[in-house]
Amino acid sequence: MKPDAKATGWKIPLIFCGAIILIALVGRFMLPAGPNLPEIPQSLLELAKNRKIDLDKPEGKDWKEQMVSAASGFAAPEAKDYMLASIIDSALAQKRFDAACAAAVLMRLQDDKNRALKNIFAKASQSCEEAPWAVFAIRGLGNAPEAADLTEILAKKWQQCEK
Repeated sequence: MKPDAKATGWKIPLIFCGAIILIALVGRFMLPAGPNLPEIPQSLLELAKNRKIDLDKPEGKDWKEQMVSAASGFAAPEAKDYMLASIIDSALAQKRFDAACAAAVLMRLQDDKNRALKNIFAKASQSCEEAPWAVFAIRGLGNAPEAADLTEILAKKWQQCEK
Protein backbone atom coordinates (compact mmCIF):
# COMPACT_ATOMS: atom_id res chain seq x y z
CA MET A 1 0.00 0.00 0.00
CA LYS A 2 1.27 3.45 -0.84
CA PRO A 3 1.84 5.89 2.00
CA ASP A 4 -0.42 8.42 0.28
CA ALA A 5 -3.29 5.94 0.25
CA LYS A 6 -3.38 5.73 4.05
CA ALA A 7 -5.63 8.41 5.44
CA THR A 8 -5.18 8.93 9.14
CA GLY A 9 -8.14 11.29 9.40
CA TRP A 10 -6.51 13.72 11.77
CA LYS A 11 -8.18 16.86 10.45
CA ILE A 12 -11.77 16.03 11.41
CA PRO A 13 -10.98 15.14 15.07
CA LEU A 14 -8.78 18.24 15.36
CA ILE A 15 -11.56 20.50 14.07
CA PHE A 16 -14.05 18.78 16.40
CA CYS A 17 -11.79 19.30 19.43
CA GLY A 18 -11.29 22.94 18.47
CA ALA A 19 -15.07 23.45 18.24
CA ILE A 20 -15.62 21.86 21.66
CA ILE A 21 -12.92 24.06 23.23
CA LEU A 22 -14.46 27.13 21.62
CA ILE A 23 -17.92 26.22 22.95
CA ALA A 24 -16.49 25.65 26.42
CA LEU A 25 -14.70 29.02 26.41
CA VAL A 26 -17.78 30.89 25.20
CA GLY A 27 -19.91 29.13 27.82
CA ARG A 28 -17.41 29.96 30.57
CA PHE A 29 -17.40 33.67 29.83
CA MET A 30 -21.04 34.10 28.84
CA LEU A 31 -22.79 32.11 31.57
CA PRO A 32 -23.04 33.63 35.02
CA ALA A 33 -20.78 32.26 37.74
CA GLY A 34 -22.09 30.82 40.99
CA PRO A 35 -23.48 33.10 43.68
CA ASN A 36 -21.07 35.41 45.43
CA LEU A 37 -20.66 34.35 49.02
CA PRO A 38 -20.79 37.00 51.73
CA GLU A 39 -17.50 37.94 53.31
CA ILE A 40 -16.34 36.11 56.40
CA PRO A 41 -15.14 38.65 59.00
CA GLN A 42 -11.40 39.17 58.55
CA SER A 43 -10.51 38.51 62.20
CA LEU A 44 -12.35 35.17 62.09
CA LEU A 45 -10.81 34.28 58.75
CA GLU A 46 -7.32 34.86 60.17
CA LEU A 47 -8.07 32.57 63.10
CA ALA A 48 -9.34 29.90 60.73
CA LYS A 49 -6.22 30.17 58.57
CA ASN A 50 -4.10 29.49 61.64
CA ARG A 51 -5.99 26.28 62.51
CA LYS A 52 -4.31 23.15 61.26
CA ILE A 53 -5.62 19.64 60.83
CA ASP A 54 -2.78 17.39 61.92
CA LEU A 55 -3.90 13.87 62.68
CA ASP A 56 -0.35 12.52 62.73
CA LYS A 57 0.09 13.60 66.33
CA PRO A 58 -0.45 10.87 68.95
CA GLU A 59 -3.89 12.18 69.94
CA GLY A 60 -5.03 12.18 66.30
CA LYS A 61 -3.67 8.85 65.08
CA ASP A 62 -6.71 6.89 66.26
CA TRP A 63 -9.04 9.25 64.39
CA LYS A 64 -6.91 8.94 61.27
CA GLU A 65 -6.94 5.14 61.43
CA GLN A 66 -10.72 5.11 61.84
CA MET A 67 -11.15 7.39 58.83
CA VAL A 68 -8.82 5.38 56.62
CA SER A 69 -10.64 2.21 57.59
CA ALA A 70 -14.05 3.74 56.90
CA ALA A 71 -13.12 5.38 53.59
CA SER A 72 -11.22 2.50 52.04
CA GLY A 73 -12.23 -0.89 50.77
CA PHE A 74 -14.85 -2.09 48.33
CA ALA A 75 -17.97 -0.93 50.17
CA ALA A 76 -20.55 1.23 48.43
CA PRO A 77 -20.12 5.01 48.79
CA GLU A 78 -23.28 5.14 50.91
CA ALA A 79 -21.82 2.65 53.39
CA LYS A 80 -18.52 4.52 53.55
CA ASP A 81 -20.32 7.83 54.11
CA TYR A 82 -22.41 6.24 56.86
CA MET A 83 -19.25 5.08 58.67
CA LEU A 84 -17.63 8.49 58.20
CA ALA A 85 -20.77 10.21 59.53
CA SER A 86 -20.51 8.04 62.63
CA ILE A 87 -16.89 9.13 63.07
CA ILE A 88 -17.93 12.77 62.64
CA ASP A 89 -20.60 12.41 65.32
CA SER A 90 -18.07 10.87 67.72
CA ALA A 91 -15.51 13.56 66.95
CA LEU A 92 -18.03 16.34 67.52
CA ALA A 93 -19.11 14.79 70.81
CA GLN A 94 -15.47 15.03 71.92
CA LYS A 95 -15.04 18.51 70.39
CA ARG A 96 -12.47 17.21 67.91
CA PHE A 97 -13.42 19.54 65.08
CA ASP A 98 -10.20 18.79 63.22
CA ALA A 99 -11.11 15.11 62.95
CA ALA A 100 -14.70 15.93 62.02
CA CYS A 101 -13.60 18.26 59.20
CA ALA A 102 -11.09 15.71 57.90
CA ALA A 103 -13.74 12.97 57.87
CA ALA A 104 -16.21 15.21 56.05
CA VAL A 105 -13.71 15.81 53.26
CA LEU A 106 -13.51 12.05 52.69
CA MET A 107 -17.26 11.67 52.12
CA ARG A 108 -18.16 10.73 48.56
CA LEU A 109 -21.81 11.70 48.17
CA GLN A 110 -22.36 15.45 48.07
CA ASP A 111 -25.64 15.37 50.02
CA ASP A 112 -24.02 13.38 52.82
CA LYS A 113 -21.01 15.69 52.83
CA ASN A 114 -23.20 18.81 52.97
CA ARG A 115 -25.25 17.33 55.82
CA ALA A 116 -22.07 16.55 57.77
CA LEU A 117 -20.61 20.00 57.13
CA LYS A 118 -23.83 21.67 58.32
CA ASN A 119 -23.66 19.55 61.46
CA ILE A 120 -20.03 20.63 62.03
CA PHE A 121 -21.08 24.24 61.47
CA ALA A 122 -23.91 23.94 63.99
CA LYS A 123 -21.61 22.58 66.70
CA ALA A 124 -18.64 24.85 65.96
CA SER A 125 -20.67 28.05 65.80
CA GLN A 126 -22.05 27.50 69.31
CA SER A 127 -18.91 28.90 70.93
CA CYS A 128 -16.60 31.75 70.03
CA GLU A 129 -13.58 29.55 70.69
CA GLU A 130 -14.62 26.96 68.11
CA ALA A 131 -16.05 29.39 65.53
CA PRO A 132 -12.99 29.14 63.23
CA TRP A 133 -13.91 25.51 62.58
CA ALA A 134 -17.27 26.74 61.29
CA VAL A 135 -15.32 28.55 58.57
CA PHE A 136 -13.89 25.18 57.49
CA ALA A 137 -17.42 23.81 57.25
CA ILE A 138 -18.64 26.77 55.18
CA ARG A 139 -15.67 26.52 52.83
CA GLY A 140 -16.35 22.81 52.42
CA LEU A 141 -19.84 23.60 51.19
CA GLY A 142 -18.37 25.63 48.34
CA ASN A 143 -21.00 27.59 46.42
CA ALA A 144 -23.93 25.63 47.80
CA PRO A 145 -26.88 27.96 48.52
CA GLU A 146 -26.63 27.11 52.22
CA ALA A 147 -23.07 28.47 52.38
CA ALA A 148 -24.24 32.06 51.97
CA ASP A 149 -26.85 31.68 54.70
CA LEU A 150 -24.38 30.05 57.09
CA THR A 151 -21.80 32.76 56.39
CA GLU A 152 -24.29 35.45 57.39
CA ILE A 153 -25.23 33.56 60.56
CA LEU A 154 -21.58 33.10 61.48
CA ALA A 155 -20.77 36.76 60.82
CA LYS A 156 -23.55 37.85 63.19
CA LYS A 157 -22.40 35.42 65.89
CA TRP A 158 -18.81 36.57 65.45
CA GLN A 159 -19.81 40.19 65.95
CA GLN A 160 -21.16 39.17 69.36
CA CYS A 161 -17.92 37.33 70.12
CA GLU A 162 -15.81 40.39 69.37
CA LYS A 163 -17.73 42.53 71.85
